[in-house]
Amino acid sequence: MNIHKSPISALTRAFSQHKKALMVISLLVLAVSLIAYCFWSKQAWEGYSHSTRQRSESARNAIDAALALPASNDEQRKLKYDTVVTASSDITKGEDSACNLNPLIQWQRSLGFLNLATIVNDCNTEKEKLGALNGDLKKVIAYIGDEQAVASLLENVKPKSSDLLVDSSWADQLKLWESFSATIGARKVSSEFTATKALVQERSSVVEAAWREVIAAHGAKDKSRYLKSQTALVSSYAALNTIPDMSNRYLLNLISSFRNLYGQAFK
Repeated sequence: MNIHKSPISALTRAFSQHKKALMVISLLVLAVSLIAYCFWSKQAWEGYSHSTRQRSESARNAIDAALALPASNDEQRKLKYDTVVTASSDITKGEDSACNLNPLIQWQRSLGFLNLATIVNDCNTEKEKLGALNGDLKKVIAYIGDEQAVASLLENVKPKSSDLLVDSSWADQLKLWESFSATIGARKVSSEFTATKALVQERSSVVEAAWREVIAAHGAKDKSRYLKSQTALVSSYAALNTIPDMSNRYLLNLISSFRNLYGQAFK
């Protein structure tokens, strides 16, 4: 006797088979997605490590280039200043986002067996080192910037040789130095440049006083006093001309201090 299967039974079997197929497909999609995520995670971590190394190497190369340059004259100083500024910019570039992890892989730091937390710690350590060095590098930048500004002001008050001989120009020279003294006194400088500023103020006040004495002696028609005042004026300018050498020593000490800190940070 033939037994006919009901349509409901057939539909149930078909649904069951379809359900199994969907489960298999879902598992395959999940497996492929998991494999893709693992591969992407590996690439993301490698990119993170590479970014850390690249940022550090770029900053250190820029610092090395800046330290290697001499700074004996104005032209060399300008070049060194520009190079140091570039080095500082290289360190600052991307500093805020440095060591930030993609949210999709942040949780993986807790997987101790992969040593991922160490990679993040190494990045943060490198970031802190560069940040601290950049602070010291900015001290060098500030010093050279102050030095260049003051040198420019000094250049504006240097007299021509004829100004020292023509008495009609002496009052103008005195006014220039009085203005210079006021400008320097009011000028805000970096803490590193404070000692050099004090030296400039002291030497410029001597020049200013010497001009007053020259004018006074000339007005008094006192030849002996006038000759002494001229000698004192020449000496005051000679003392003024030693400021660049003194400033250079301050700067070299500052760079030497930075070089030592740099060597300790990356020895």
